[in-house]
Amino acid sequence: MKLLRKMVSLVSVLGILASPAVPAWAAEAEDALLPIERTANEAIFTLQAEQENPSITGRVLLPRTVTGQTGNPCPGFTANTTNVSFTITSAPNTSTYNCQLYQGTYPNGTLVTSYSTGDLETGVSVSNLTVEEEYYFVVSSLDAPAKGANATYTLVMF
Repeated sequence: MKLLRKMVSLVSVLGILASPAVPAWAAEAEDALLPIERTANEAIFTLQAEQENPSITGRVLLPRTVTGQTGNPCPGFTANTTNVSFTITSAPNTSTYNCQLYQGTYPNGTLVTSYSTGDLETGVSVSNLTVEEEYYFVVSSLDAPAKGANATYTLVMF
């Protein structure tokens, strides 16, 4: 029994002594991954920039609103052309959507277009964007379920 207690004590002491070394090992492994991650991201950004019509696909909660003037923002994008189209491609139990385009970053953007209503899978297009400026769409629906709908959208710059 005494031998077992001594073994447990020894293992505990060794564990305590080894624990400061673990963050050093973790830091070395983390540092080794960063260049690979940066290289992968740079490659993705390069591929997106080289596309003829860069597109973004995402998901957003499409809230039901009475007026269409309020809604949820989609993630922002940087215009690399002067034209953009935006389409809600799917939203369960919903047939229409409203969208507004803002210049800047959420929530401090400047309204570019008043809200427009469209049917699902019918896009809206906006021209005369300023290249290299940030924009974002705010979306809602008049006929979404009371709790909203998880919508999928596609944004295409052309």
